[in-house]
Amino acid sequence: MQRVYVGAGFSFIASDRVAATLIAHARRVIMKGCTEVLEVPTLREDFTRGRVTLLLGPNTQIGTQCVGEAMEGISEDEWANGIDQQSMSLGIAFSDGDDELQSELNSLLDL
Repeated sequence: MQRVYVGAGFSFIASDRVAATLIAHARRVIMKGCTEVLEVPTLREDFTRGRVTLLLGPNTQIGTQCVGEAMEGISEDEWANGIDQQSMSLGIAFSDGDDELQSELNSLLDL
């Protein structure tokens, strides 16, 4: 699980997959210079499912921090695949080096 920090003082808990996909998508939004509103699946402090709505844009500050083991089964794959498709529609391609870097970062998260 990851605590996702957005802006000054706002944070929420999300699965590793959701957090990584959100960071990658925010990067593309920032590079494109556009804005998007996303509903993001979350896990509340009492471990029930929730969601937050985020406005991402060129000035978005976002980061994550590991807070425990990965959450299982909140249909995050569907969410992540949808965000991946939205990212691709922005028309920003990354070099193979970026994909390798992302793979390395993902493998570090699994430690």
